[in-house]
Order: sequence, then structure tokens, then C-alpha cells
Amino acid sequence: MTHPVHVISFVVDEGPKFQIQAWLLLHNLDRLALSPETAILLSHCGRLSPEVQRKAKRHGAWVGQVARFGEGPAAYCNKLQQLDAVLGSGAQQAVLCDTDLGFLSDPCQFAMAGVIRAKPVDHPNPSPQLLRQILDLAGFIEARLDVLPDFALSEHTDRTHALNCNGGLYVLPTDLLRRLAPVWHHWARFCLDQALLLGDRTIHSDQLGFCLAMLDLELPFAPLETEKNFPLHFPAREYANHQSCAPQVLHYHHKIQSDGRIKAPGVAALDAEVARFNALVADARTDPDFIRLLARYHTGGSA
Repeated sequence: MTHPVHVISFVVDEGPKFQIQAWLLLHNLDRLALSPETAILLSHCGRLSPEVQRKAKRHGAWVGQVARFGEGPAAYCNKLQQLDAVLGSGAQQAVLCDTDLGFLSDPCQFAMAGVIRAKPVDHPNPSPQLLRQILDLAGFIEARLDVLPDFALSEHTDRTHALNCNGGLYVLPTDLLRRLAPVWHHWARFCLDQALLLGDRTIHSDQLGFCLAMLDLELPFAPLETEKNFPLHFPAREYANHQSCAPQVLHYHHKIQSDGRIKAPGVAALDAEVARFNALVADARTDPDFIRLLARYHTGGSA
């Protein structure tokens, strides 16, 4: 396959958590029986474990090493380092994902022609006061904070901007990515430079950079629905308004249990979807490479 129609791309950082997530993601994508016109691109910062190397080779993923965006809070911007490789793939549509996602359906189906897609944040993060200051400093004084986050427990919850999106999943045409990439880099750097203002929220410079770049370029945008990037790391009470949701993408964060299963949130309907994912990738738990990665993850061993 010389020029895929779609590319699913992700960046793997060093450390046992990212290595086991990457291995499981590769296994998950293989179990989805993706279109033969879909390529998988794995970019890594630093050392890639032998287990993940073998897994990538087995499933025909394209693998390449990229330089780090930076250290400390800037490390959260490492995902931007995959963009050149994505653009070089020749694909028409790209899915940019974090490694801690579990797919129950093919994310390439979320693509829309001529439109960039991502899901607005679950909670107003950063706070509307802080986001307002960043927007004003960047010159977007007319940008409105009028979107109620997905996991707001009441109408009185603080609003955020429609383009303040969770950085775990972006689905976008590569012709728009070509315009977005350099501007995204610029605004991510701008946000990192506001560390005194952002404080511990500086780690969100990647997603804030996306928001500012989209405002700067005025590119077409359509939000991903909640079920297409569904978080699993909240307390059960926070799912009160989502008990009938049927997630297609599980954003499980650090919730890999000692037996290799993804931990369910404790809400019956959602737990059933997590069980469906665990069943989809069940054979991973008998694979020697996965077992080794799991042991390192839970003991803090070297990747």
C-alpha cells in the first residue's frame, strides 16, 4: 500500500505505562479488522521496548523515531512531533490518538470531508478565568466561552470554548492538517511560554495550542460526540447523565488492572461496554510480551 486513504497515528513516550498502552492499542486495532486502505503509524520518543517493536512489525505498522518537543510540561506536546510523518504518509484522512484509547469501532468512520473533528473537554479545564486570560493574551478577545462541558453536573457549571478540546483524539483531513500543523506548533509554544500564568495547567499547552490555532486559521470544525472519546477515569457519580451512552472509544487513562483488563467505572451500562472491549482483546492477556509489559507497568520496572 503506497498511499493509504486513512492513517491512524500515535506517539509513544518512554516508560512502562506508554509501552503497554501502545502494545494494547496495536492489538486492539488489529482486532477491529481495519480497511486495507488504513495505515498505522507509530512515532516514538526515545527507546521503544522490544515487545512493542515486535508487535508493530507483526501488524505492519510504520515505525519511526521523533525528537521530543521538550521536557517537563512540554513533554505533553510530544504528540505534535508525529505531524510531519502523518503528512508524509500520503493519506487523505488522519486519526491522531493517544495510546490510552480502546476502540470498539473503526475511528476512521468518524472522518468528515473538509472538517476537523475533536471532542470538547469533559470539564472546564483550564478554568474559564484562566482560559479567558490566555485567549485575550493571544489576541482572541471576542472568542466566547459558551459551551457546557460534556460532564457538567448542572446547567450552572462553568462554560468553556468550543475549540478547547480533549487532546486524546483528533480526526482530520490531511490537507487541513498541512495548514494547521505549523500554526499549532506556534501556539503550543506560546502557551508553554505562559507557564507563570498557567501554572500546573501548562501541561495542557498542546490542547490550548490547538484551540488557538483553530481560532487563528478559522478552519471548519465539527465536534466529536461524547461516545467517540469517552472517559473512564471519573468517579461513578459523574456518569449520572451518561448511563445510556454507548461508547465507541474508551479513554481509559491509567485504568489497566493487574490482570490486564481495563477497569470499568461501576455503572452497569458502561461496564457492559468495557466488558465488550476486554473481550475483544482477551487473547492479549495470554501473550508473553503483554504479560511482561504488564508486570513492568505494575512494578514500575524499566521499559
